Amino acid sequence: MKHDKTKIISGKDLGQLALKDFCPRCFWIERKLGKAPSIFPGIFSTLDSLTKKSVKRSYLERNCLPEWLPIKNAARPIEFPRISVPMLKYGNWILTGDPDEVLEMNDGSYHRVIGKI
Repeated sequence: MKHDKTKIISGKDLGQLALKDFCPRCFWIERKLGKAPSIFPGIFSTLDSLTKKSVKRSYLERNCLPEWLPIKNAARPIEFPRISVPMLKYGNWILTGDPDEVLEMNDGSYHRVIGKI
């Protein structure tokens, strides 16, 4: 009996699949047993979070971006919900992820400030 279940993959995991040094065995083990302990336990996620919060706080308190962020013509930071994109062309997969810090520009376009996959 064939099970037709939708599979969900995050943007971060999808990015790992595209790396030159991708190891299918390591990928499978990590999904089944969990991640191995890291020598940098969450420090990069913490720094990323603090950077995003400082951008928002600067805008809310001073109505402008922090001086260290050299982006001109930004109207405001905006909130995006979690994204889910069906990828039916490649099977029954759904790509999920949280967008980075995004600014709405004065001309109505959007600018991604901090990149992480």
